[in-house]
Amino acid sequence: MTDDRIPSLIMQIMDELRAHGILITWAAGEWRVNFRGGSDATAYVTDDLQDAFDHGRAMVIAGQPAMAEPVKHGYSWRRPRTAKASRRAFIRAHNRRRRSRAMRTQREET
Repeated sequence: MTDDRIPSLIMQIMDELRAHGILITWAAGEWRVNFRGGSDATAYVTDDLQDAFDHGRAMVIAGQPAMAEPVKHGYSWRRPRTAKASRRAFIRAHNRRRRSRAMRTQREET
């Protein structure tokens, strides 16, 4: 059986804001409006539902808070390795570490 009921105005507004990355939650008698994944510093708390909707729409217009850029290390694109090539690279790195450790202990002994 399908549900043919029209969603309430509250649910329509909440779905609209959720599509833009704004979450409205109800807890302990307060409405909390925040970006998805936002911190407590970006949250807005109110006891009025209409105020929460208005502030959520204002947050959509203002845009998402600036997220930190991910740090790129080395090349931005690498060719995928085969399993055999990955294993050889692993063994080579292991042997280099062993050789370095052996040379270090040999220097310390003399």
